[in-house]
Amino acid sequence: MFNSMEYVIKQLTMLGFEVEHIEYTNIITNNNILNKIYIGQINNFTLCEQKTNLYKLNINIRQNSHITILSNDFINYKKNMYVIIATKQSILYKTLSTLPQYSFLQYSDGLLCAKKHLWKYNSTYPKKKYDIILPKKEYIFKKEYLHQFIKLHSSTIYVTIPYNRYDCNNIMGLARELSSCSQNIFLRKKKHFINKKNNLNIHTLSPISVMKPYNSKITKYLHQYNYCIINHVNLYKHIPTWMEERLRIAEIPISINYPLINISNYLLLELGYPVSFYDADHIIGEINITSNLEEQTIMSSNNNQEINIPKNLITMNDKKKILSVAGLCQNINILPKQNTKNIFIENIFLTQTYMKTLVKNDMLHEHIITPYIKGLDPNIQKKVFIRTIELVKNIYGGNNNLLNFIKLNKKNVSKKTIKVYFHRINTLLGFNLSKNIILNIITKLYSKILEFNDDFFKVEIPSWRYDITNFEDIVEDIIRIYGYDKIPIKTDNIYTGYHIQNNKMTHLKYLYNNININQIKSILVYKGYYEVINYSLVNIKTQSKFFPNIKNIKICNPISQDMSVMRNSLFYGLIKNIMFNQHRQQTSLRFFEYGLCFDLQNNINLQNISQKYYLSGIINGNYYNEHWKINNRKMDFYDLKGDIECILQCDNINNIIHYKKTDTISILHPQQSALIYLNNICIGYIGVIHPKISINLQIKNQTIFFELFCHKINIIYKHNVHYISKFPMHQREISFLIKKDIIYDDIIGILKKINIKEVVNINIFDVYEGKNIPINYKNITLSIKIQSKICTLQEEEINYILQKYIQSLKDKYQIILRDH
Repeated sequence: MFNSMEYVIKQLTMLGFEVEHIEYTNIITNNNILNKIYIGQINNFTLCEQKTNLYKLNINIRQNSHITILSNDFINYKKNMYVIIATKQSILYKTLSTLPQYSFLQYSDGLLCAKKHLWKYNSTYPKKKYDIILPKKEYIFKKEYLHQFIKLHSSTIYVTIPYNRYDCNNIMGLARELSSCSQNIFLRKKKHFINKKNNLNIHTLSPISVMKPYNSKITKYLHQYNYCIINHVNLYKHIPTWMEERLRIAEIPISINYPLINISNYLLLELGYPVSFYDADHIIGEINITSNLEEQTIMSSNNNQEINIPKNLITMNDKKKILSVAGLCQNINILPKQNTKNIFIENIFLTQTYMKTLVKNDMLHEHIITPYIKGLDPNIQKKVFIRTIELVKNIYGGNNNLLNFIKLNKKNVSKKTIKVYFHRINTLLGFNLSKNIILNIITKLYSKILEFNDDFFKVEIPSWRYDITNFEDIVEDIIRIYGYDKIPIKTDNIYTGYHIQNNKMTHLKYLYNNININQIKSILVYKGYYEVINYSLVNIKTQSKFFPNIKNIKICNPISQDMSVMRNSLFYGLIKNIMFNQHRQQTSLRFFEYGLCFDLQNNINLQNISQKYYLSGIINGNYYNEHWKINNRKMDFYDLKGDIECILQCDNINNIIHYKKTDTISILHPQQSALIYLNNICIGYIGVIHPKISINLQIKNQTIFFELFCHKINIIYKHNVHYISKFPMHQREISFLIKKDIIYDDIIGILKKINIKEVVNINIFDVYEGKNIPINYKNITLSIKIQSKICTLQEEEINYILQKYIQSLKDKYQIILRDH
């Protein structure tokens, strides 16, 4: 069951990993394809007389059965060399013999198999490494069939590891995580020990010594330094087929000139721990660990780049040069090559605090792999070091001297312990889990429960789980292992919240506003808007630039600088949508987004974070799509204002909307922006994007933006039925001069306070500034509709109403009445 690919994929998905895809090997997809493929031994070989580009080989297979093979693979053939042969009866031979480049196979008794025939190789692999070199041991010839000797992988699963779970970014970590989700299977711990047979522990003094630093800054960041020298290695040897196959599957290139890079890459793949190798013959004198460089130094790194090393970074130096920068790179001039005879192995443990200093110095971009910044397991450092020496000696031979373990910091890495109450787990989950299930999951995940009783348990967090910092993280792990698919649809009637200040369990009361978001979305879509969904994490520099007075909510472990803070507005994504589409020649753009935004209550500290739903929209460009019969125009402020009034049901007399001019919103034009009020509650803002932003982002045309705070919106959908008067309606106009700074809403507000029931509607008819209008004044013309429900109004009654309005405006704003 556990070996089933479908089962593994399901478990990986339930554990929170993303299975991107499955890649099948180009030829080998089932066991039948391996039939009639044997391990043979070369008796002799010569160049083919008819064709000089072919080799003719006599090979012994299966109980002294001899066959003749033709091959165009120019390998360094040797007598008695073991090779892999696909006979004429094999599917592999039948498949390849039909190809033009393998036409010579019709004269051959089989196919000499190279790796290009059996595996799907990355283009980074050099062709001369395609040959399969089998060990020179008699027993492999007895196994005859290829699948008895080497297990070929028929498929590869590509898995995306979450950013905060670097402990699973290796074979050991992923196997450990998979074992935690099975009821019967546990991870078998491999014991690494000093094997006397391999002579790992030779008590000889090291010809190179490392000076133990006494600088408190170094010991604060560098906890342990392990090193060893292996003499008389032969780096011309090839790495084993099984290791090469695993590196190939992981898409890690094989290095020829620097063979020990293959070992360090494999250790990262297997254990997730970095190890460094140096050419011991190029190290002059003692190695000194220091962080007191006199001035900025330039060094050629192992990725063929020249880097500037700032002061106060930890470096390993000999008498004449810098060997490496801790956690960053090595000096390319002392990397072991194929002709290297003696190697120096280094294994260090750096804290995450030190890696933050590299971030501040903008140095991490120089490093290919940065496992230190994600957090390493300090408890396996010694095992990794011994495993490294075992691999090197088993592959390349050599004799090692004494293993040196220098502990620079006497204080052990602090062990995290968390006390967890059972009732809090069920409170957060929303349903009841039994104590036995919880303890069983915790035992599989963390191994060590310090104490427990009927109310709580105290657990020690494993040294590799840097992502666990609080109670909620433990609950997340519990539900992951328990299974999201097992969460009941109907939950028990239990408490749904926890009151932190009073330290008492309370029922949380959620206030749902009377807002139908689906109806609002439908209206916007009907009006030509497209709904978009953008990331809720944004660039800290961008947010600080657009909203300089807002305190940023930073992410502890951001994926990148562009996703380092939580957004306080939907503006960032929508303005990017405008830019993206304008670059693709789109001329009429309308977008809206509904999503969470985050802010600090009273802008105080990170303990008061609130998350609320916002609804935002943005428009730019032509009002209509191109049409032969329509005279197009650009969208403006009033188009968006009308759309807002439509979604807020402002045709209903119970929903009263008005706007107040504002210049406090940094992203909007100070003279073309306003706060939106619904039923006397500020629910958002609207305005034209500030010209500086449009210029900096190279946005064409005027862009108008609105943002509504959904938690403050209370739309009344109640519809009132009114009696329609059968008497005639009278329309009159009032034209007057008024000061520029007086807005329309204030004028209407004064008139509505008079509360004349015969006035059906008051609307602005015209606004004019310019010729024949005094400076700092504007001309406004109001249209007033008057109708009675009980009789036909006389002219005297109509004039009385108009005079009452005019006198009220004169008293309040000193208007000057104009004649038509």
